Amino acid sequence: MKRRLRAKVWWPQIYREAEKIVKTCLDCLQCPPMTRHKFPNGPWQHIAIDLMKAGPISEKILVVIDYFSHYQEIKFLKSPTAATIIAHLQEMFSRLGIPNSIRADNGPQFARKEFHLFCEGSNIEFIHTTPYWPQANGEVENLNRSILKLLKISHTAGKDYKAELQEFTLMCI
Repeated sequence: MKRRLRAKVWWPQIYREAEKIVKTCLDCLQCPPMTRHKFPNGPWQHIAIDLMKAGPISEKILVVIDYFSHYQEIKFLKSPTAATIIAHLQEMFSRLGIPNSIRADNGPQFARKEFHLFCEGSNIEFIHTTPYWPQANGEVENLNRSILKLLKISHTAGKDYKAELQEFTLMCI
C-alpha cells in the first residue's frame, strides 16, 4: 500500500494517516487479512486440479499439477462426472500417494457432495478457489493455457493431439 501511495501522492506523515484510515475503516475490519497458501515442503503434498474443455476436442481434460515439483498429469474424460474424476484421482493416488490438499475451482463436479466425501474419507483438505478469479488457481490455469496452445497447434498441423500432449507432459517432467 505504501508503495502505491508513494507512486501517486505525498505529504508529510502520509503513512501514519493512511494507517489510521485503514485501522478505522469498517469494511476493512470486517474482512480477514488475505493470506497466501503455504508452499509445500515436498512433492505431492498440495495439488491443483481443473477440468477444461478444449475447442476441437469433444472430450474434457482433467488437469492435475503438483505445486512443489510442477509434475503434471493430464487425463481425457468422455463423461466428466464427479465419479469419473474420483476414479482417476484414486488411480493417481495409488501411484503417487495421497496429497494433503487439493485446490480446485467451483466447477459442478468439484462442488458435489460425492467429491467432498471422497476428500474427507481420504483425509484431504479440499480448497475451493474464489469464484470468477482464475488467478487463485494460477498454477493449473497456466498449464491450461499451455495445453490449449499445444492443442491448437497440433489441430492446425493435423497431428494426433493425444500423442502431442503425451510428449508435452514428458518434456515437463
